Amino acid sequence: MRCKLVPICIIGGCMTFFGFLNIIRGLGTPLEKRTEERNRLVLYDSDVDVKESYVKSHKQHKLTPEKLQYYTPAPVPRRAHDGDDLSALLKDNVTIEVNGEFLQNFSATAHTVYARYTDFVLFTMVNKAYLTMTYNWLCNVEPFDGIIERLLVVSMDNETCTEISARSPAVTCMWLDLSTNAYDDALNWGKQSYVNFLTIRAQLMLSLAEANVSYVLFETDAIWFRDPIGYWRNATLIDDADIVVPIKGYPDQSLTLSFNPMIVLPTDTTRLFMRHFTQTLLADASLFDQDVMDPLCKRMYMGVRCRTFPWEDISDGLWFKLSESERKTFRPYVVNNNYYVGVDNKITRQALNGLWFLDLKGNCDGQRVRNTLAKHQR
Repeated sequence: MRCKLVPICIIGGCMTFFGFLNIIRGLGTPLEKRTEERNRLVLYDSDVDVKESYVKSHKQHKLTPEKLQYYTPAPVPRRAHDGDDLSALLKDNVTIEVNGEFLQNFSATAHTVYARYTDFVLFTMVNKAYLTMTYNWLCNVEPFDGIIERLLVVSMDNETCTEISARSPAVTCMWLDLSTNAYDDALNWGKQSYVNFLTIRAQLMLSLAEANVSYVLFETDAIWFRDPIGYWRNATLIDDADIVVPIKGYPDQSLTLSFNPMIVLPTDTTRLFMRHFTQTLLADASLFDQDVMDPLCKRMYMGVRCRTFPWEDISDGLWFKLSESERKTFRPYVVNNNYYVGVDNKITRQALNGLWFLDLKGNCDGQRVRNTLAKHQR
């Protein structure tokens, strides 16, 4: 209910001073300077000292090179199993393994979805806190043919799956039952529940690769200005790649890669890469997925070829800080609403930029969507 009232607050002018500063911050920096390091489409070389760059990037976590065993699997700590109190375990840095029965059903369902178009499954994970944001994204992509039918959504609670299916019957949604409500609330960056969520997602990503399904991992806190399917299918972009990922608009020390959206092609190299990626996360409950994948890509672990999207095609939260004149200089397919903490804050940010498509009753305003897409496609 709170999310639905956000537009009223916006229309009425309700906004914190610090929220205003966050929106205008950075507008004084020339676009050319901000994009200078982002325009490169590269295949990473193998001469990067992965462990050194990893440790330099995460001194605040007091990590050592031994924290990430790139070539020798680290000892696996105790993990959660059936009957454990998961709510308590979330406080104890315990990784959570997805049970084999769900993974089998997940792979079979993915094959069913994949058979509809045989190019990509669009895979995402959501929880109850992201339901309204997901509704907005579903409204956003309604004009694009075949997007909904390619969707494979995994929800952390059954109610969310039921509501998504009721609103969009063509969406394939699966409930991952962890016998806890610890994942219903917003999963704030850095919290153990958030890290566990990423590790659970990595296991599902590996399952798709093992099932020989090409997929695009994405998140629903994003705006799709143009239908990206044809762009993603472009053989000139991905014919020599195993994985294609966005690049960060903001400097993050040695980390340059992002996750949303990410194309994963199920090559033999990809499967070896994803197995190691997932095993590393399961072996250490303190690791973030990007912290592991970024250096592995740069190292070309097992020969994996990680290509990147140009930032102007797949943009991140920096886009929201560009002026209108700067935004008109390029036409992204996708803009991710990241580098912003809190679901309500993300909704407010989108609404302030004319990118909230639900009316006051929470229904999709199709005309608003069409007008917005037309505006950004000129």
